[in-house]
Order: sequence, then structure tokens, then C-alpha cells
Amino acid sequence: MHTPSRVVSLSPNVSTILFALGADAVVVGRTQECLPAIQHYLSVWRIPERTVAQRLQHWHRLPVVGAWPLADRESVKTLQPEAILTSGSGPLGVHEAQTFGVAADALFHFDTRTLHDLDQHIQQLGSLL
Repeated sequence: MHTPSRVVSLSPNVSTILFALGADAVVVGRTQECLPAIQHYLSVWRIPERTVAQRLQHWHRLPVVGAWPLADRESVKTLQPEAILTSGSGPLGVHEAQTFGVAADALFHFDTRTLHDLDQHIQQLGSLL
């Protein structure tokens, strides 16, 4: 898959990683919990919000499409994402991708249970973007 320029995040933990990686510009949709998760990340790491104010405004303006697995498929489709990022347990397949109007290889699901998983997912997201 090519590097996506339009990504929808259906998971606050994935959005936090995207924010930490500085990948804001590619994100075109989020969940209602993504912005609070990012703000918590800033608080924990003592990053003053004023230093990232423009980036936070971007996240604030993003359309809220819901969280996995209850995201509004039609709202996601209208954003025309090239990749959809989710998290949770269990595998996803072609059917789930089709419900969002994307190819199976455009749906990325991160099942994070350990710190090792988290490290791998950060690396995968960095490589993808």
C-alpha cells in the first residue's frame, strides 16, 4: 500500500500515537474520545497546550465519526479515507473493510495488549505514514 494521505482514526489510543508522531495533517476523521485522549497525553508529558495549539485546533475541527466498532460507516465513507485505523481485540477482515468502502489492506487494526505490542504499533504507524 502507498502512503495514505487521508486517514480516519476510530480509536483514541491510535489518535494519540498519530499526534505524537506529528501525523495530524493526514487525519480526516476521529472519534469523540480522540481529542480528550490527546489532551491527556499532553498533560501526562507536561507538554503545554499552547505549544501545540494549531495542531489541537486541527483535531478539534475534524469530523467525529464514532468509535470502532460502532462508527458511522456512511460518515466515514464521505471522508474518502485511504486508510482506517482501529484498535481492540480480534481480527478484522474483508467484510469490515467493505462496510467502510475501503479495500481490506486499507483497514489497520491494532490489538495492543503489551508494551511490546505498543512499540510494534508505533513503528507500524510510523512506517505507514
